[in-house]
Amino acid sequence: MNSPSQDDRQKDHELGIRVVTGSLVKEGYTIEAVNRDPEQVPQIVASKDEHRVFFIVLTERNTMPTLPDEIRSQCVAHAAKFGAACMFAPVSLYATGEQSPEGEEGFFVKYSGYSVA
Repeated sequence: MNSPSQDDRQKDHELGIRVVTGSLVKEGYTIEAVNRDPEQVPQIVASKDEHRVFFIVLTERNTMPTLPDEIRSQCVAHAAKFGAACMFAPVSLYATGEQSPEGEEGFFVKYSGYSVA
């Protein structure tokens, strides 16, 4: 199996962000900012009940991503400057083997929520 191209990794990451953002909105969060750059943390800044939360979103194909200590430490330190909590939201994508009429690959998405980073 070929590993995804840089463009595919960016598309996967953006899909992961959309999944997490949609879930957060359903939970009553207000989305304050979204950063689509996978090299920068956090990817999502949200608030609920006057509490700000930074979300790290990692998306991988065929496996559930784990949070590297370096990224966790970076987010926790950044969040502390703003009195925010830092959460980790992993998303896993599994190819369906089908494509949309536009040629986009289809995926099953596994997202079980977020946890404290």
